[in-house]
Amino acid sequence: GSFGIDYESISLIQSIFEAYWYLTPLDKIIANLTFSESSLSDFTGKSVPYIPNAQLSLTLKKTWTEAFGTDFEVEYIGSRYTDVQNTFELNSYINLKAEGNYKLYDGLRAFLKFDNLLNNSIYIWDNYLERDVFISFGIMWQF
Repeated sequence: GSFGIDYESISLIQSIFEAYWYLTPLDKIIANLTFSESSLSDFTGKSVPYIPNAQLSLTLKKTWTEAFGTDFEVEYIGSRYTDVQNTFELNSYINLKAEGNYKLYDGLRAFLKFDNLLNNSIYIWDNYLERDVFISFGIMWQF
């Protein structure tokens, strides 16, 4: 595949909201909500391609022990156009994610992640289907 690169002037206004609810001192729910209003300067009233009007995510971060924790996330991405004329639209989607992590040492964690647990057809770009259920694992070193 290939992409045609266009440079256009745009107007973009985003309202971003983030909230934390602590269920216990170690467990929390994180909510993120983004509203976007975009327009192309050359196409009056047309939305900027690939910018959804709404995005929402809810994450439950649970600490089971000092070393072991889990994250469960539901992410919603609204529909968005793929062209400057706003004739082709990508559907909205929901992505369900889960992660487990284990602290090996200070700053060193092992993790196991699951993405797209609902096995939805997710298109980030026009005609480019994202992977199905995806499992990844590794070690993260934070310093």
